[in-house]
Amino acid sequence: MIMAITSLGPNEKNFETDRIKLLASIDSSVYTYKISTNSVPITAFEIPQYACYNFKAPKDWQITVQQGIFHAEASTASTTLKEYQDGRFSLRVSSAGAVLGSKTAKVWFADGTSQTIANVWAPVPEQKINLVVVTISVLVLIVFETWRVSRFKTHSMEI
Repeated sequence: MIMAITSLGPNEKNFETDRIKLLASIDSSVYTYKISTNSVPITAFEIPQYACYNFKAPKDWQITVQQGIFHAEASTASTTLKEYQDGRFSLRVSSAGAVLGSKTAKVWFADGTSQTIANVWAPVPEQKINLVVVTISVLVLIVFETWRVSRFKTHSMEI
């Protein structure tokens, strides 16, 4: 499997293998994955997600969301993504602490094979260390500002 990764703009990233093209894009809080194949029809797509809702897939595809995985599957052979046909999958991120990250997406084909694509943009949980660093930084700023203001008031009263 040969993979090419290109950035088309600040909110788009293109992944291309010998069998599929995947364009990941983000618009506000909506992640969209546009997938097409140049070979065997695509029967399913999945990507890990965190704190998402409003999942969408092509018409007549079945969507399941379990244990942090967004999975969509063609309901019949006639609804698979055929050669050079695009399919759009999307999800909306809630405000529950999800941030931009990279995960591995997986695509299944009608011949029973599958292909994984690493480092695809996906919503991931915010690292706990980020919350700790921000909290400590804010507390340090409050303490410093309180000290500075009290020092200024004391100094101005002495003059």
